[in-house]
Amino acid sequence: MSELYDKKDVISWANSEDARQYIGKEGYFADKFGNYLTDWKKGTLEGVEECAPIHCIFSTDRCVYGLFLPADRVKHPEKKWRAFRYPHEITATLKLDRLLGSQITFRRKTDTSKFYIGLVTREYFVENIPEEHYLKGISIDGRHYNLDDLYENYEWLDDTNFSQPWRPFGVLENE
Repeated sequence: MSELYDKKDVISWANSEDARQYIGKEGYFADKFGNYLTDWKKGTLEGVEECAPIHCIFSTDRCVYGLFLPADRVKHPEKKWRAFRYPHEITATLKLDRLLGSQITFRRKTDTSKFYIGLVTREYFVENIPEEHYLKGISIDGRHYNLDDLYENYEWLDDTNFSQPWRPFGVLENE
């Protein structure tokens, strides 16, 4: 079984009559089973017609596909976030060249009317794991912040793209 869908939810020529209820709705098309959405083409189901000797499934681009997966049947695994643990996670996520001396725009989650712009002035590492550079906290403008506290209570803004939303001080567990 795929993490993306249940095979019973995929419509093929063999059960193409089931597809008629999805005409005009979004879904994913393919000619063979794929485990990733990139293996499927997103579109709107335009129709199911007989293409002797089988039924064919058509998308908005009028291409013929053998499989249709209704969009409402796609599984979306819950994304699990966690606090940053390593300097490289912060620099990659916040798009920084380096952590020390970098500017960060952030705010408290509970007070979205104010935000702060500060420089990272210090990094605090867990003493027992120096070879892994396990980070415990950072100082911004001389004020110490524990990484778990930043994750739970603050969010950051991408200074290079203000159209992006405020984001959590953490990374996705599965990335």
